[in-house]
Amino acid sequence: MRDGSHKNLIAEAHKDELARGGGARRPPSALPPRRRTMPFLHTRSLVPDLPGLVLVERLSSTRNGCYQLARLLGLDSSPGSEAKVVGVSLRLTKQGSIDAIAFATETLVVHVTVGPETGIVSMKEGLSRALNHPKCLLMGLHMARILLLLQRQFKLRSQGVDICETLHRADSRTPPSPGRMARDVLHKRSCEYDINALWYSHSNDDLDLRAWLTACLAEKCAYTVTQAATLKTQDLITSHLTCLSL
Repeated sequence: MRDGSHKNLIAEAHKDELARGGGARRPPSALPPRRRTMPFLHTRSLVPDLPGLVLVERLSSTRNGCYQLARLLGLDSSPGSEAKVVGVSLRLTKQGSIDAIAFATETLVVHVTVGPETGIVSMKEGLSRALNHPKCLLMGLHMARILLLLQRQFKLRSQGVDICETLHRADSRTPPSPGRMARDVLHKRSCEYDINALWYSHSNDDLDLRAWLTACLAEKCAYTVTQAATLKTQDLITSHLTCLSL
């Protein structure tokens, strides 16, 4: 789905909300056939000037579900050889295993639920097709940890760029927080405290917003991101991966 289509769907959603305010109700026989619509993520006005609604596609962790990732994220249809930024965020159980993954562009979030019956092979094949796509530039906060968790649970070797380390200023001793990055890169009136709080919350919306904000940050400083060092679990031997993933 192209970005233009996403914007059209969001505009239609706003019109629908306005239309519900009044007018005579039509009988069921006069209603048009119901179309399948994607749910929307409310972005809570965390960053001024960014969209208030973002489309969300929810997938199961089956083979067919995961195989849709590359298409939904626009990797297969992206023209030329230019990399496409994809933000990522994970949610863990109390036992430390992944139970949900959010992938995002500026206009779409893909939320993958990882069920207890999820097969390692089906997840690995579907995720690998997207994350190891030649046009995919995976971005995340604490990217090394994300890559190691994907390797530990799904035996998936992949690569990505740490947005926090990429935007770390040389004159600062510590990497910036997500909220500080939003203020410095996206808008000076970004809600720094509320953005930071997303990384300590565990709802579906919080998870999706983390991935979406990461994608927005990366798109805003695209040149810097493409020149940043890439972390790769492909370059580690199995014994080292096992040790790091403990």
